[in-house]
Amino acid sequence: MDLPRLLTNARNSAFSRWWLDLVLPWAVPFNRPHGFKVLPLTEGGISVRIPNWRINRNHINGIHACALATAAEMCSGLSVLEKLDPKKYRLIMRSLHMEYHYQAKQEAMAKCVPTAAEIAEQVVRPLESNEAVDYTSTVEVHDKSGNHLATGRVTWQVKEWGKVPDEGLILRICEDRLTDQAVLNCSRPNRRLRSLLIEVVLLRIFLLFFLRLGPEAEGDVQAEEQVLPTDHGIEGCYTVLAAQLHFKGPFLETQPEA
Repeated sequence: MDLPRLLTNARNSAFSRWWLDLVLPWAVPFNRPHGFKVLPLTEGGISVRIPNWRINRNHINGIHACALATAAEMCSGLSVLEKLDPKKYRLIMRSLHMEYHYQAKQEAMAKCVPTAAEIAEQVVRPLESNEAVDYTSTVEVHDKSGNHLATGRVTWQVKEWGKVPDEGLILRICEDRLTDQAVLNCSRPNRRLRSLLIEVVLLRIFLLFFLRLGPEAEGDVQAEEQVLPTDHGIEGCYTVLAAQLHFKGPFLETQPEA
């Protein structure tokens, strides 16, 4: 997914906005239940709409402070990644500071508007001589009536992927997980086939057992009662039962007709 290009196209394309709102909840599963909608601003920057849903509310029926903080973090991160290449730079949040000014009782909107010149001056150029740099962006959250709900300050650590020490280890772990998943996906049909074969074998045994009964097993003929001999133990019981079922020994071998 080319995130900077997708964000840029979403400014003028309803389809790109729909696609953006579809893929982001799957890219960041934590944000999925909150119903956030990303709206790139025409003049630059990113806004995130926070719906006044029950799942986002607190005990006094207002939008929860953590929902506002999560939207602020998402808004800040997307606004920075729009100006940087996520395939080249790694972005990790170092700190998040929120100040709340007004109780959120209706739908809210978080906005963050960093400029390309600001990112180039504070991030791209310092990374030419430093392994990592910190960048702080400011997010303002307002409700539909224009009330200033909160102000967030999010500090990100930015580093080139090539300078991440464990990049090779992370790639190997990802490759191993993908390989294990592929093996698992390949083994699932085999397990289903094995279960199906077991069911077929059991059904075959069931049919062989009942279809080989004598003719008196069909219709309404009642089986005669016979007292099982107790003096010969289990062998005597088995002999009587086999005789009643017209078996001469093993259950799958029938008594020859006279």
